Amino acid sequence: MERFEEFKDIILNKAKEESACKGQYQRALKSGTFEDLISIIKDNFQWSINHKIIDPILIKEYKQEFNVNGIWCNENICNGFLLATGNATVRAYGNATVEAYGNATVEAYDNATVRAYDNAIVEATGNATVRAYDNAIVEATGNATVEAYGNATVRAYGNAYIYSYYIIECKLKDNAVYRLISENKIFYPEETAINIEKQTTHKTRSQWKERISTKTSKCTSPAQKTTSGP
Repeated sequence: MERFEEFKDIILNKAKEESACKGQYQRALKSGTFEDLISIIKDNFQWSINHKIIDPILIKEYKQEFNVNGIWCNENICNGFLLATGNATVRAYGNATVEAYGNATVEAYDNATVRAYDNAIVEATGNATVRAYDNAIVEATGNATVEAYGNATVRAYGNAYIYSYYIIECKLKDNAVYRLISENKIFYPEETAINIEKQTTHKTRSQWKERISTKTSKCTSPAQKTTSGP
C-alpha cells in the first residue's frame, strides 16, 4: 500500500502542476488502487504523455504495475497503451494506442491508433489510424487512414486515405487518395483511374424503402409473371 501511496503522490503532484481539470483530478484523488489510478491515466493518455504526467522513467520504475494494467514503454504490444520514445522501434497490433516521440519507429497493424511527433516514423497497414505532427514520416498501406499536420511527410499505397488541412508532402500510389481540406481538393496517383461522382440527392430511409418497394412490385406484376401450361 505504501508503494501505491508514493505513486499516487507523484501523479497528483504532477497533475496539479500541469493544471489538470478538476473532474479528472478528483477522480485521481479518490483512487485507492493502481488499477483505479492507471485507468484514469489511460482515459487521459494523450494529455498524460504530453504533460509528462507519466514518462519512460516512471513507467520503468513502476513497470509491473503499468504492464499489468495495460501501459508499456518502448515494447511491442497487442492492445493496450504504448509510449514510444528515443530511438525505439516497436510494433503495435490489435486495438493498441501509441504515442510516438523523438526518433521512434512504430509499425502499426490491425486497428492500432498512432500519434506521431518530432521525427517519429510510422509504418501503418491494415485499418490503422495515424495522426502525424511536426516532422513525422508516415508510410501507409492497406486501408490505413492518416491525418497530417505541420511538416509531416506521407507515402501512401493500397487503399490508404490521407487528409490534411494544409498542403503536405504526400506521395501516392495504387488506389491511395489525399484530400486537402483547406482547398477542398482530392489528389490521386497519375497512373490510377478513379471515378469521382457528386452526390446530387440525399434520400431518406423511407424514400429508399419506397423506391425498393416500387421496383419489387414492377418485377412481380401479373403481366411479367411466367406461367406454365394452358
